[in-house]
Amino acid sequence: MKKTKIDANETLLIFDEIQYANALVRTPNLPLLSYAEREIFKLYCLDIGLLSARAALHESVLFELDNKIFSHFRGALTEQFILQELKAMENLPVYYYASERGSAEVDFVIQKNNEIIPIEVKASINLKAKSLKTYMEDFKPQTAIRTSLANFSKNETLIDIPLYAFAEVISATILNEGHFHLIDGDSFENIS
Repeated sequence: MKKTKIDANETLLIFDEIQYANALVRTPNLPLLSYAEREIFKLYCLDIGLLSARAALHESVLFELDNKIFSHFRGALTEQFILQELKAMENLPVYYYASERGSAEVDFVIQKNNEIIPIEVKASINLKAKSLKTYMEDFKPQTAIRTSLANFSKNETLIDIPLYAFAEVISATILNEGHFHLIDGDSFENIS
């Protein structure tokens, strides 16, 4: 087994596979890099396909939504997918948030210019996101994103984006400073 010094700001080479490390941020202030706790991090595989193959996950399981055995791993794969999309869009440092006591955790936190954007990932239509709600109450972000299997919606600062449209909506609007509005409850229109 190869021993490697781990730095959460770099792409890592561990067990001969490329992985991403996302550092913890407990205080989401500007600039995020200054508040990153690099010694506490999450590791992600470079590619969702590689992760599935490494886990010996048969592709048919991915399409069985009521598969009880797969239900716990589905969340990890969904997080992996969103991280992969974020990393493919822009060379953007991606962090995650956890409260001091560890009672609340938001999957991803990104900084775009002078805005810190929390991103919560859900693997189903269930939109309960207690940690994101706590984050929003504590830090009052201008924009918060929740991505899931549910349809598009926007409520004050919270934007719900379906998983299938995440990359397109984020790259066309938030990361490129565009603006959008909801059309007929199931799609967004870029109005930049």
